[in-house]
Amino acid sequence: MDWSTGDHTGVPVPLTATGPGAGRLTGVLPNTGVFAVMARRWDWQPRPRPQPRPAEHELRRGNSANL
Repeated sequence: MDWSTGDHTGVPVPLTATGPGAGRLTGVLPNTGVFAVMARRWDWQPRPRPQPRPAEHELRRGNSANL
């Protein structure tokens, strides 16, 4: 049986796990569900999103309020 493809699909794929917390990876999960389980397990905290940099034309105008 081949589980590879040259394209992305929405087809469910098998996932197996053993050890502590393996029960959280049973049933059907969305693709982000695996990451959520891992993040909880290792107590990962999300990083704050970086603030967007001011556009070049705003810097040239001397608009430093966005810095």
